[in-house]
Amino acid sequence: MKLDLARDDSIPLYMQIVHRVSHLIERGVLTPGTRLPTVRRMAQEQGLGRMTVQTAYAELQAQGWIESVVGRGTFVAERPQAQALPQAISPRVEVPGSLAALLETQAPMARLVLGQAAPAEETFPVKNFKACLNAALSKVSHLAYGSVLGEESLRARMSRLLITRGLAVPPESVVISSGAQQAIELAIRTLTTPDQSVAVEAPVYPGVLEVLASRRQRILEVPVEEQGLSLVQLEKLMLRDRPALLYTVPTFQNPTGTVTSLEHRKALLRMAEEYDFYILEDDVYGHLAFDEPAPPCLKSLDESGRVIYLTSFSKTLMPALRLGAVVASPRQLAAFTQKKQTADLVSSSLMQAALAEFLRRGYYDLHLQRVKELYRERRDSACQTVDDVLPEVRYWVPRGGLSMWLQLPAESDEAALFLQARKRGLVVARGEPFFARPQPRGFLRLSFAAVSRPKFRQAANTLAELLKEQRRALHRGLSSN
Repeated sequence: MKLDLARDDSIPLYMQIVHRVSHLIERGVLTPGTRLPTVRRMAQEQGLGRMTVQTAYAELQAQGWIESVVGRGTFVAERPQAQALPQAISPRVEVPGSLAALLETQAPMARLVLGQAAPAEETFPVKNFKACLNAALSKVSHLAYGSVLGEESLRARMSRLLITRGLAVPPESVVISSGAQQAIELAIRTLTTPDQSVAVEAPVYPGVLEVLASRRQRILEVPVEEQGLSLVQLEKLMLRDRPALLYTVPTFQNPTGTVTSLEHRKALLRMAEEYDFYILEDDVYGHLAFDEPAPPCLKSLDESGRVIYLTSFSKTLMPALRLGAVVASPRQLAAFTQKKQTADLVSSSLMQAALAEFLRRGYYDLHLQRVKELYRERRDSACQTVDDVLPEVRYWVPRGGLSMWLQLPAESDEAALFLQARKRGLVVARGEPFFARPQPRGFLRLSFAAVSRPKFRQAANTLAELLKEQRRALHRGLSSN
């Protein structure tokens, strides 16, 4: 099925798919019972990310145009509901495991939301930030267009803050971005061309996979082990495929929470030199160490300009700021800022000025001390709860960050577990979108930072009940055969 999608249109691509498919059904081109392409096949045919197609299919199913049958596929519904198509983006996108779902906080009947790697809302420093915002409003220049590089005051403060990550760079080496997601996309565009392959960790932050899929770039997966990215597998991949770029989160990896050693980081940089590839280091969790200080960031050890570094304040402070920073060589930053200018001209000057003032007053350091203590307690409680309630589940103990990564028992059905949990008001993150390719085992990511101990235990109890139900259903099926 080939759809005529307008990639430069203001209507999101997933909604364009919804419009095209529903129109074909209305006209009778697609009749009831017609089987639609799988998500993977549709994504390949349209040159899109799988999660974009998943989002479209979920919206079509919500409107009654299609239905999914477990084990068989997706079909045009027998009696599609005659509903007017929305004229704007649906305010609630409910796709099992997609990036959109990971950002969803208003799922119907949701009582427990553990799917989003977000800071606890009760930690937001509203009073202090409001004072800093008022201070920023006192200067009219903060309401005008600023520099594409970012506000000078914030770049200077970022330069000082990065020293705590072992990175000593002048403000001229820092560019402010509109969050980490923009930094990732612009960095990939800066460091690679669409015909070059990119290596990523497996599992990996789904937003990276979506960027690469939208550019139709070949994605090469390197497994993450308990000590971090497998250097042995990475070297095999380098010998065979020679990717131009590696995306990695060496400090409290998303979603596993692993942190690599100093020796591991040095070995990775030596490999980058030997095999001539760049490294995109995502350090958004670098300031959220629970047990001991994190190793210095990879960029701090980089002597040859192999690493482009990014961080943001969405995980440590408040997501709504949409502010991050990039550090790279002068040549790389020149290309980065050129691409940023075409993307959004500048990041909010007002928010940048307020954040700079927040840093200047020392509020950020105090904030980090408070949240790390809270998140450490919640991490410890979450691990104990999983040990008590879900003994059959394997998990990685996160040494920092906001989430924990669970490997489900071999007989478990990840997709069914996710959907059944949602029906009971529990929202978790599926493992599927964290991989570029299907996995033989199921996974879940549970975010512990934003929920209280009782709520996390309630969530674990719900998962335990659902896993038991799956086992009983499986045994019944085996015995009947």
